[in-house]
Amino acid sequence: MSHPYRDLPDHQYWRRAVSLRCWEDVDPAVGGTVKLNPKTRLATAGSCFAQHIARSLIDQGYCYLKTEQAPAGQEDNLLYGQFSAAYGNVYTVTQLCQLMARAYGFYKPKTNYWVNSNGRYMDPFRPAVREEGFETLEELLTLQKSHLRAVRRVFEECDVFVFTLGLTEGWEATEDSAAIPVVPAAVDCPDWQHLYAFRNARVSDMNTNLNAFLKDLRLVNPKVQVILTVSPVSLIATYEPQHILLSNTYSKSALRVVADEAARDHDFVSYFPSFEIISSHPSKAQYFEDDFRQVQAQGVAHVMEIFARHHLTADENIETVARTAPPAASKEQVEKTEAEYAQVAGVLCDEERLVL
Repeated sequence: MSHPYRDLPDHQYWRRAVSLRCWEDVDPAVGGTVKLNPKTRLATAGSCFAQHIARSLIDQGYCYLKTEQAPAGQEDNLLYGQFSAAYGNVYTVTQLCQLMARAYGFYKPKTNYWVNSNGRYMDPFRPAVREEGFETLEELLTLQKSHLRAVRRVFEECDVFVFTLGLTEGWEATEDSAAIPVVPAAVDCPDWQHLYAFRNARVSDMNTNLNAFLKDLRLVNPKVQVILTVSPVSLIATYEPQHILLSNTYSKSALRVVADEAARDHDFVSYFPSFEIISSHPSKAQYFEDDFRQVQAQGVAHVMEIFARHHLTADENIETVARTAPPAASKEQVEKTEAEYAQVAGVLCDEERLVL
């Protein structure tokens, strides 16, 4: 008897696509069309996991867009070079939406600096830009303006923008809902309880903010393509009065829904399944460190091998192509990629400040 589920492609059946395969051979990236050639200007933003994409492309000689250089004396600051501009971790959709709005001047937070316990000035949106604080407010505001100019260049000059969604939980100003990357108490902000409040974003809110960002991005860069991913790295802590497993499941599920909705609603947006590659239960947690939170080099290598298979091409004349069935990576290729990522160190994560 004929029915709609007969004669579908192998990747649409659990048994053929998952059960009968070694996990290393499972490739869930189906339907992606965006291709990056060596001249494609790619920019990234998002959580800590997004930094691996940047490093991989740089190592392979692809064009990773960087618009902001470290000031004199700050050459060793990890904030510079980790992303296309020195915005640090953009964990939430609200942060991303507000970053765009701040860069173009149609959103001006009422609190754009803190004074720490030593009387120095801190940037609330980039606390890692100067850990000890700025000596003068003028110095901080001057660097903020320069940074936002660099952010505008990222949005206007990139051909492909990759955003890794990391968290739903965050902290926002009580006065105007300005989102910051980490709880202020972790970076020496006195009296922060009167200035900021915890917020756990709902799917509807994130959909609204992401759609606003995508609309604005296309206004300043009409041909840009967007790739969304969800970080497989688990929450380090939750402020919700519940078990961390519940909060982590909500956060990753909600972010995955938001990414899926955006990819369905916009033909210039696609989703790359780094979360599924690392976190799906058939992987038996083999790609996680002993803490079941951080991702091993082997897992990053698998993600980037699949990303390269679907999104990288050496042909400079190809801009967008349909997906073709990929060959399996050789053992030598896998071992080489794992070795490269085993050497990766210095990933910047504002969330780590929550560890006591």
